[in-house]
Amino acid sequence: MNTKANCSGCSACAFVCPKECIKIEYNEDGFLRPYTDEKSCIHCNLCEKICPMERSNAVSLDDGVLYAAWGDVVDLKKSSSGGIATKLACYAVSHGYEVCGAVLDYDTLRVNHKVVSRMDELEALRGSKYLQSNVLNTFCDMFRVLKNSPEKKFFVFGTPCQIAGLRNVLEQKYLLDRVVLIDIFCHGVPTNHLWEKYKNWIVRKMKLTSIGDIKNITFRDKAYSWHEYYMHIIGGGTAYVEHKERDPFLKLFSMGVVNQKSCFTCPFRNKSSADIRLGDYWGNRFKDNEEGVSMVIVNSSRGQEILDAIRDEITITRQDIKDRFGQQHTDYEYPKYYKRSLEMLNDSQFSFKDVVNLYETDYDRFKRTIKNIIKKMLHI
Repeated sequence: MNTKANCSGCSACAFVCPKECIKIEYNEDGFLRPYTDEKSCIHCNLCEKICPMERSNAVSLDDGVLYAAWGDVVDLKKSSSGGIATKLACYAVSHGYEVCGAVLDYDTLRVNHKVVSRMDELEALRGSKYLQSNVLNTFCDMFRVLKNSPEKKFFVFGTPCQIAGLRNVLEQKYLLDRVVLIDIFCHGVPTNHLWEKYKNWIVRKMKLTSIGDIKNITFRDKAYSWHEYYMHIIGGGTAYVEHKERDPFLKLFSMGVVNQKSCFTCPFRNKSSADIRLGDYWGNRFKDNEEGVSMVIVNSSRGQEILDAIRDEITITRQDIKDRFGQQHTDYEYPKYYKRSLEMLNDSQFSFKDVVNLYETDYDRFKRTIKNIIKKMLHI
């Protein structure tokens, strides 16, 4: 398989392959991509037919039902947004579903999808992880369980492209009726070159012996503000906390200049293959809220049924679907120095600031700082 330019690394091609000859590995730019063993390939073209970037049953978000929602105080404190993902996961486990979502493996500091079935295991799935998750092994295992155990059912959380690819395979194998799909408003996934460089940097910054000393990473700690991003890392008996404008990983991630190419004009920005889409409810409506509000868009009758089932546990109000515009749906320009940025991140002689400086000057940063100070003073 020759990877298409718009490939998102969702892995649908790999877990539908009848010969299991497609592997998912990092490419030279630091993104998970499919690689085919041509000697084993039988040229059935299932990988082409299943690709969500070419074909999907995604529906327009314009036809969905929009809600603003949030959970209780405990969930709000631990969650990146309004805690609705946690409420849905708890509902799933209590009703016999297994839950599949992204977890950070602290042995490797890489993100993979994992299936859990107990309440005490849900904590690992909580919170944002701004890295590309490898779903292949977990999704393959899930398919085997669905095929061999008719009583099994799953809730799956993922990015829009991962969920679109998964849905294509579930439909092809007639297994969709036992799987609830939940995707997120996605900013995109950054190159692994950024993360590898950052891991080495944080070890030096925190004066750790190795990455093995890191015990906890919160990519978006809202203890200081829901509207701002703070990286919070604990390890080696100390803690590192820094705002997104000063933390090099969050800085480059939020700039969106080192994400994979397919993220810049994502076909699922305004469409979804999921039953429910979740995200932050940004905008003026909740500008004074510091605890977090979830934007919830229901795209199917099954999604509505599940959301209705947790209504007594959350605060929820219906909103005009147009209220999402300008908050969560905008594509962004292809970076002028994209290839150069990826090369610099993969080269130890260049710093994070060298990459940032490709896109903004000290004067740009000064202007933004003054603007933010004025905003806080005027509380607008």
